[in-house]
Amino acid sequence: MKYKNFRDFKIIRTCEREYKSYNSYRKVLKKDFHNRCAYCNTYDYILEPLTYAIDHYVPRAIFKDKDKTLDYNYNNLMYTCPKCNSEKKDKYYIEEVSENLEIKNSLFYNPVEVDYNEIFYRDELGSIQSEDKKGKEMIALLKLYRPLYNFAWLLEELHYINEKINNKLRDDNLSIEAREKLETALCKINSYYIEMDKLFKKSYKMK
Repeated sequence: MKYKNFRDFKIIRTCEREYKSYNSYRKVLKKDFHNRCAYCNTYDYILEPLTYAIDHYVPRAIFKDKDKTLDYNYNNLMYTCPKCNSEKKDKYYIEEVSENLEIKNSLFYNPVEVDYNEIFYRDELGSIQSEDKKGKEMIALLKLYRPLYNFAWLLEELHYINEKINNKLRDDNLSIEAREKLETALCKINSYYIEMDKLFKKSYKMK
């Protein structure tokens, strides 16, 4: 059952420069993808100090002997978490082969061209779900069914609640009773966050 949309933003590419190294796009990729993995939507800050990767939508193994410009073509680059980058790797398929190698990969919906909210959603437990055939195949290929993505979603929800409570605590008109209740709730949420963060980091390191 759908509980929440998969994303609350649209990925829009803004880089107008061309570099000869894909790593040179890291900062603008981070900005254009809103600090989130192109595929699982995990926020990069909750994985710190781990560094996010740059995925080639059309894998290097495919274009290395055909069109090496795809190595640094910004439209072929995706901002991804280490897990999704590792699972996607060289996975590739195309229905129609043309003379020119296009930025297409039929195994995956392009997260820039396709609204992932139309393909994926979060259920009440934070699991990544899809009613779409290819969406389900993507979940299997990228192993988006792992519990670690539930932990990641929960950490974001807790962070959001934390911010809402802190904003209310800034209200000078709060009664003493209301302030005490909010502070108690905040303390419990922060303790729970620390506990879930440990479980998330531990599950993320597992194969």
